[in-house]
Amino acid sequence: MNWSSTTTVVSALTASLVLAALYLASPYESGLFPPCPTRVLLGFECPGCGAQRALHDLLHGRVAQAWAINPFVLLVLPYAAVGLLVERAARRSAWAARLRRRCYGRMAAVASAGVLIGWTVWRNWA
Repeated sequence: MNWSSTTTVVSALTASLVLAALYLASPYESGLFPPCPTRVLLGFECPGCGAQRALHDLLHGRVAQAWAINPFVLLVLPYAAVGLLVERAARRSAWAARLRRRCYGRMAAVASAGVLIGWTVWRNWA
């Protein structure tokens, strides 16, 4: 097994353990999950505030409740999942490499930063 394969396996196992913990232990009641450091230290909600609760609700099939807590998480998950697949495929495929440059390149990073800032402002001052 090469380094890339080992990294993929370790990442998949880590993600599985985190999702299992989120499924089994409720962030609403459990002390297992830490509070948001941005909210604790600065007093405002970051773009990811509520992500643990939203993922917990999503894993239990409560999509509407997850959306009410943090819709940004539900919108980012598919984009991130496709990004991981495209990154993996881009090593072997020219079309995936083009898609990676177009949808996950520098301009996408700038747009994502703008969306993050906009979401943070909107959720704290709207």
